[in-house]
Amino acid sequence: MDLNLIGTFDCTRWAAFYMQNNQPNDDGERGVIVNTASIAAFDGQIGQVAYAASKAAVVGMTLVVARDLGRSGIRCCTIAPGYSTLP
Repeated sequence: MDLNLIGTFDCTRWAAFYMQNNQPNDDGERGVIVNTASIAAFDGQIGQVAYAASKAAVVGMTLVVARDLGRSGIRCCTIAPGYSTLP
């Protein structure tokens, strides 16, 4: 939880703090924050309770952060890498 959730939250808030001072581009954007979750946020396996919960929390905060920072021209999204079924 400390690294996956609290660490992600802290990095997000500090990045946003500094991005607010960026000169906006022609579209009014000041930057993008890209967080990393995991497929475990949606499909956790046996023994992954804390990991899956922390990654689900990162996914859960993404939309709220994007809404909060949108007025400052900062976007936020989260990627959730997973396994591939390709040979």
